[in-house]
Amino acid sequence: MHQDLKTAAKSVNYWAGVTTLMPLFGGFLADAFLGRFTTVFVSSFIYLLGLILLTMSTFVPSLKACDAAACPEPRKVHVVVFFLAIYLISIGTGGHKPSLESFGADQFDENHEEERKKKMSYFNWWNFGLCSGLLLGVTVVVYIQDHVGWGAADIILTAVMALSLVIFIVGRPFLPLPGANRESLNPDAAGPELYEVPKSRTDKGRRLLCHTESLRFLDKAAIVKDREVGAEQQNPWRLATVTKVEEMKLLLNLIPIWLATLPFGISIAQTTTFFIKQGTMLNRNIGKNFQIPPASVYAVAAIAMIVTVTIYEKILIPVKSVAVADCYKDGVEGSMA
Repeated sequence: MHQDLKTAAKSVNYWAGVTTLMPLFGGFLADAFLGRFTTVFVSSFIYLLGLILLTMSTFVPSLKACDAAACPEPRKVHVVVFFLAIYLISIGTGGHKPSLESFGADQFDENHEEERKKKMSYFNWWNFGLCSGLLLGVTVVVYIQDHVGWGAADIILTAVMALSLVIFIVGRPFLPLPGANRESLNPDAAGPELYEVPKSRTDKGRRLLCHTESLRFLDKAAIVKDREVGAEQQNPWRLATVTKVEEMKLLLNLIPIWLATLPFGISIAQTTTFFIKQGTMLNRNIGKNFQIPPASVYAVAAIAMIVTVTIYEKILIPVKSVAVADCYKDGVEGSMA
């Protein structure tokens, strides 16, 4: 793109910011309208379209940056197609990133003891898989980009995404459980004055939340004020269900966590821009014939996450389970004594 370091870093941060915000909209669409399976399918298709467009910008003559080997400035059409492709990828990420992980977690039955234990480990191994893919991306794919060409790397990424989408579609009939939120909790703890739709009238797989005592000022939204008129006939902007109120409480409880991660987000943005530029100035030679690509410095974070998740899952969790079991046993024996 022939951009200077400052402009390139700005472009990357803009794209990363959009990619980070898109899951908010994708998660809302999945929970409120489309469902997780449909959201994952549509967003993956959009993601694939972005990769196809990115590949076309490398191989189609009219979309290439330049015809000649020396390219002082890329064509405007190439710039437009390139940014359209990467922002299509952002939109696709916004759909499947918040939905695919939850879709996988939905396949575990909370009422089954063994599956509930597996679900606790599922998210750890999910992160393990993500970091493994990241490690391959910043090593193998980046090496292909540097030594074979960007076009070859784009073809590989497009083929992998297409294969993943095909596997996802073919595997749908074999899923043991529906991809929607299927747990149902009857809000018996809700006060008698609070409104909730009966469990029998909820959508299939709709999750009902129990009433909690935190942020009780929000409970006013679920109080049925006009007893003479049925709750279903009242203005939905003036009367909310207990589940909707509890969902708002959960969202408000997440705000301090989100704010605490802002410094981390500011710091991590440097690893995808200036750190890679600094990597170009390092001595990256291993032996006489092999040179590590500059972008592979990002592999350090992926390796650290893989090692950490493995230690946590294989060492810390078993140790913690034994410790908790011993404490419970001592407490029971003490009570009997």
